[in-house]
Formats: sequence, C-alpha cells, structure tokens
Amino acid sequence: MAKSIDSILMSKEQQKVFEEALRGEEKEFFSEKLEEFKKNWSDMPNIHGQEHKSDEAIAYLHYFKNDFHIYLTERDPESLEVFGLMGRIGGDQDREKGYQSIENIREAGFELDLHFTPATLNAIMEAEKSALEQVGADALLESMPLDMAWPEGMDVAAASAALSARMAAQGKEIIGDIRAAYFEKIEAAQEEGRELTPGQQEFFDEESESRKRNPLYQKPKPI
Repeated sequence: MAKSIDSILMSKEQQKVFEEALRGEEKEFFSEKLEEFKKNWSDMPNIHGQEHKSDEAIAYLHYFKNDFHIYLTERDPESLEVFGLMGRIGGDQDREKGYQSIENIREAGFELDLHFTPATLNAIMEAEKSALEQVGADALLESMPLDMAWPEGMDVAAASAALSARMAAQGKEIIGDIRAAYFEKIEAAQEEGRELTPGQQEFFDEESESRKRNPLYQKPKPI
C-alpha cells in the first residue's frame, strides 16, 4: 500500500496537527496544502537533476526548525534521499549543499513550511539577506566580547533575556537562534583557551551532546 504524502514528508507532530485540522473548520486550507506538497514532491527532479543549475536550481520544499533551514531541490522517490541547501540563516559559513534523508529530517522534528512557494536558491538567499540586515544573532555575538554577551552568574536563559532586553532598548530585535550563536561563541572561546563560567560550561556540554545525537548537525555527504 502506498504511503500518504504526509507520512512521507512530515514529522509525527506535524501529521497530528494536520489530522486534527482536516476535521475542523480549516479543512479546505489544509487539504489544499497536502495537494501542494504532493505536487511539489512529484515535480522535484531526481537526484542530480539540477546539479548543472548551481544556485539557479529550484527548491520545491522548505523545512525549518528554529533558524536552521533546509531547501530541497532533488529527491530519490524510492530511497527518500534528498539533496538541497541546508544551514542556519545568517550562518553562511555553515550552510552547505548536501544529502540527507527525509527520515532524518522528520525525526529531528523539522516542519514543512506551509507558506513556501518554489523558488531558486539564489532568490531565497537574496530574500534572507535583505531580512537579516537587522540584528542577526550570529553577527551580534561576533561583534561583542563573551563576558558582555553572557555575564557571569547567568544561565543561557537569563543571558538571552538580558541581551534581548538590551537590544530592545536600542529599538532592535534579535533574529535567529540565539542558543546556536552562543554555542559557537563559546566554542571559539574554548579554542582560544579562555576559561568559561560554570553556566557557560554547563550549556556547552549539554549542547555538544545534543548535537552529537542530531543527524542534521553532521556534515552532509560531499557532492
């Protein structure tokens, strides 16, 4: 028996949302979205089908979790291996084109974007750049010392709240995953031999273990 498009592409949590919505007043909207996902999955070229297009390749589906985004351009309908652009907004140095499996993406809790319209990777990246000219978490933390971004005696939640309040006082909003930005800031400090506060060390150890278990933080297989 053929699998439904939602069981192929969606996490269990998102499937439950759709199941409930399809029984409610918004049934028509969610039914149309399922048809869109089915069409975009069907229209997506097979693996290597767009490799000659580089950044002019069209992304047909968009997954996101916090500020980590995956734009799918190619797929193998049998193995469910996919190819696309993956990484964090504002983290160009970490963004790569590579392979993953739909199963890994689902199990990591990524959500399908209900409002995404297929577009070229170039168009997507240009749109992100214009939005990020405000205050990206990565750029913000790179611009200040660690002891200013994370004062001693605070845990990650308190440090994030204090930094957000400081930016709000300047009329700015932090965009992106502040936890991921803190992790990279602390990782760089460790490489420089700097001593961490207990709160920073605890956060870094917990986040490191979490990333080891998450296949989406592993480097994609090379093209």
